[in-house]
Amino acid sequence: MKPKPMEEKLTDEWGLRTAEKIRDKIFENSSASHTIKDILDAEKLVVCSYALGKILASYEVGLKSAQLRRFYEALLTIKIFVSSIRNKPAAAANDSFRKMALPEILMLKPQLAYAKARQPKEVTAFFDVLNPLLDIVKGIEDYERLCKFVEAIVAYHKYCGGRD
Repeated sequence: MKPKPMEEKLTDEWGLRTAEKIRDKIFENSSASHTIKDILDAEKLVVCSYALGKILASYEVGLKSAQLRRFYEALLTIKIFVSSIRNKPAAAANDSFRKMALPEILMLKPQLAYAKARQPKEVTAFFDVLNPLLDIVKGIEDYERLCKFVEAIVAYHKYCGGRD
């Protein structure tokens, strides 16, 4: 018998069958001072993105790849600016991030809410996991971890048969 890959094994072991369970797993043992970098370690990032990608690709949800990529492309647009300020001294980079990038990141929240209102069946699971994560982006490292998480969701969505 062929062993299950880590992400499948831990998805079953952790019981990640719904967006609520995924969100709860991400935020377990977190406090108000924790950042995305703190709560979303590599293992949790891989397993939770796999579980969410699988849910989003399922027949019941049926989120299209184009919808998911559209959100990811919005993140990448902001990431171009974030990359340009990364080489500044730490204080200046953090200040630029807070003044310029963070408002753009927070504007993704209403975009997600609008998408959920238009297509609740397809977008609700994605909204339920990503919306609280957007609230805790405080710095460049958090933002980069968020981008990796969404990139992994896009990849696993495709891997699990997500529609084009």
